[in-house]
Amino acid sequence: MLVTIAIPFLNGSLTIRGAIQSVFAQIHDEWELLLMDDGSTDDSLRIAKSVRDPRVRVISDGVNRGLVYRLNQATNLAEGELLARMDADDLMHPERLARQVEYLKFHPDVDLVGTGMYSIDADNHAVGMHAIAASRLHLKGLGYMHPTVTGRTAWFHANPYDPAYSRAEDLELWCRTQPQTVGHNLGEALYFYREVGCFSSRNYQESCRTERRILLRHGPGVRGRWWTLSRVAASYGKQLTYACFVRLGAEDLLIRRRGYPLTDGERRIASQIIEAIMQTPVPGLYTRAA
Repeated sequence: MLVTIAIPFLNGSLTIRGAIQSVFAQIHDEWELLLMDDGSTDDSLRIAKSVRDPRVRVISDGVNRGLVYRLNQATNLAEGELLARMDADDLMHPERLARQVEYLKFHPDVDLVGTGMYSIDADNHAVGMHAIAASRLHLKGLGYMHPTVTGRTAWFHANPYDPAYSRAEDLELWCRTQPQTVGHNLGEALYFYREVGCFSSRNYQESCRTERRILLRHGPGVRGRWWTLSRVAASYGKQLTYACFVRLGAEDLLIRRRGYPLTDGERRIASQIIEAIMQTPVPGLYTRAA
C-alpha cells in the first residue's frame, strides 16, 4: 500500500537531514516523499534537492504560505492511498508506517491512525514519552498527536485544514470532523517529537488563543457546554503557567514534565533507534554542516 509522506519545511537545515533519513529507515518501503519548501532562506531547499531517489519529490514556489496551505497542498499532490504527516524537525520510528498501514489495511472503516511519541531535545536525546492508550476514537475522542497521524488520502481530500485556525489547525479539524470520522491511536511511541530546547512563547500564546476559539465554536456540539467551559478554563490556566515559567527562564523544565519520564531501559532503546536512523544512508543527501 503506497503511503505519501508529506514534510513541509521552513528554514530547517539543522534537522531536515534526520527527518529524511528516518523516512529511508522505514521497514515499509512503499512510500513517496513530498519535501515541501515554504520559502526557506537557509540551506533547507539545497538539502532537499540533493536527494537522488525517484520516490522523492521537492515542491518549492519560493513563497512563505504557512503550514496549513502546505498540508492541503500535500493532499492535492499525494499519489498514495494513505497520507502520513511529519514535521521537518522530528524523526519517525522505523516501524511507524508499517504499523499504521497494517492497522488501516485490516480496519477499512477507520480513517485515521495516530501513535504515541518520544520527546527529544535539540541533540536527539530522548527525554520523555507522550504515551497514549490504544483506543478507538469516534464522537468522544478529540484527537491525536498531530504529526503522528497517517490517514486515508480520500479523507483528507474531503476534510481540508481550515486556514482560519493556524497554530491549532489540527484541533479544529478533529472537532469539525468528529461526527463522520472513525480513528484509532496505537499505544506505542512510534515518533520522535522535538520539543525541548525549541519552545516559542509567542507561538504557544497564539496556539492557546486559537484553541479557545475552536473549543467555543465546536465544543458544545461535540462534548457539551460544561465540558467546553472546563477545557477553555484549562487553556487559560496552561497559558498563564507557561508565561510564568518563561519569565523564570524555566520553560524547558515544564516541557520535560509534559510527558512521562523514561526508564533507563526505555532511554537506551530510544537512543539505539535514533542512532540507527542517523546512520541510514540516503542517496545524494547533502551532508556538509549547515
